[in-house]
Amino acid sequence: MWIFTKHGYYSIVHDKYCKENEVMIRSRCKDDLIKFMDAVSITGKIIEIGHADYAYRLPVKRDILSNYLSNYALKDLTYPNFKNTIPKDERARHDAYFKCWSALHQFQNSDFN
Repeated sequence: MWIFTKHGYYSIVHDKYCKENEVMIRSRCKDDLIKFMDAVSITGKIIEIGHADYAYRLPVKRDILSNYLSNYALKDLTYPNFKNTIPKDERARHDAYFKCWSALHQFQNSDFN
C-alpha cells in the first residue's frame, strides 16, 4: 500500500521480516519515518539499508498503523487540496508528489481506463 500524507510518503507491506501482527513501513526519506513515529508517539529503531529500494524501514504493529490512519482521517485530513499541504521549502518533495499526481492523471485519461 502506498500512502501519501502531510507527514510523508510510505510504502507499507507485510514482508518476511514482519511478525504476524506487524507491517513494515518503508520510506525513501528517514525524516518521514521520524514524523510517523512522532505522530503515533512511539520510539523505535529505523532500519537503514542503503542499497534497498526503500532505504528506511520501520516495523510496527498493525494496530499502530490502523490507529494512525484512523486518526489521520478523523483529525488531520482538513485540507481541500493535498498538494498544497507540502511546504514551499520542500521543493523536491513537492515536485516528486506532483509527478505522481501527473502520472495518475495521465492514466485517468488513457485508453486503459
